[in-house]
Amino acid sequence: MLNLAEALETDLWTLDVLWWSVLDDGLDLDEPPVTEEAAIERRGFSLEKQLQIFLLDNWARTQIGQEWDLLETPENPEAGSQYHCPAGRIDFLAKHKTDPRWLVIELKKGQTSDEAVGQALRYMGWVKSDLAQGEQVEGLIIALAGDKKLEYAASMVPQISFMRYEVNFSLRSASEGSVQAAA
Repeated sequence: MLNLAEALETDLWTLDVLWWSVLDDGLDLDEPPVTEEAAIERRGFSLEKQLQIFLLDNWARTQIGQEWDLLETPENPEAGSQYHCPAGRIDFLAKHKTDPRWLVIELKKGQTSDEAVGQALRYMGWVKSDLAQGEQVEGLIIALAGDKKLEYAASMVPQISFMRYEVNFSLRSASEGSVQAAA
């Protein structure tokens, strides 16, 4: 990989993103190459991990972070990120700032379907039985887009909501202020 990165004059991070994109989406050599317009229209993260890191780094500036705190423990202040439990790995586990409520957040990098509802319900069931102690448990699925199957499934489970993310990035000249990314 180091030799390939050097030969392509790129970094390992870029190769990693490319590799996971190929593995995740499959490589169809008969398809025409992605145009710049299509890539811009997609406006999403290549990897779910990128979305997770972005949200973790910008939690306090997000709409969710105004209302919810990620679970913290004395040993691990970021315990609520990638929370491992017998039901699987919860992307984010949060507690409401004022109410006795838990929030299970399931991230999907691109478009998602009704399978995400089942996954969120599995995690929510574990939180309810092992952590919540009578507190309310809610679920949130965050993805670039959702299909009709997701909308139908989520509409039948009032404890689960769905949010779409959008990535905005801007560069400004030094005279206009600092470089920034919108959260």
